[in-house]
Amino acid sequence: MGRKADPKGKDRPRTIVLAGDVAEIAQKLADKGELSRTLSELLRFNYGFGDALDEKKRELEAAHEQRINLQRLEESLALEIDDLESTILKQNSTIKPNLEKRKAILLQRRADVGVKLNRAFAKQDETKYIIQARNLDELINEVNQELEELN
Repeated sequence: MGRKADPKGKDRPRTIVLAGDVAEIAQKLADKGELSRTLSELLRFNYGFGDALDEKKRELEAAHEQRINLQRLEESLALEIDDLESTILKQNSTIKPNLEKRKAILLQRRADVGVKLNRAFAKQDETKYIIQARNLDELINEVNQELEELN
């Protein structure tokens, strides 16, 4: 796979031995007349030899790619924030008022059961109202917990 030296004297021909799997690729590139150019580009890229213009172009391309990635990240974060804000608005406009309404109803029922408990004379009625009061207290605590989670 040797080639003639550049008449300008800027390069020197080399003879190299390649592994079998890449030898076929190298031969195809040599047949097309692209092997020297491809190897030169790969060596410049991998070992940093190249002119300053190519290096600056690569830096510019890398900076441009970083800027695009940051813009994509910014857009995705903005969408996530919008989704979270709409969820919070939905909770504050629908769920929270419903919980507060439910809490008011449960508090009223608890007050009514408390009045009935104070007026109860029979032990059976008193036990029934105590159980109802406990159940209502548990429901009120659950609603309070849900309201705290929303805040």
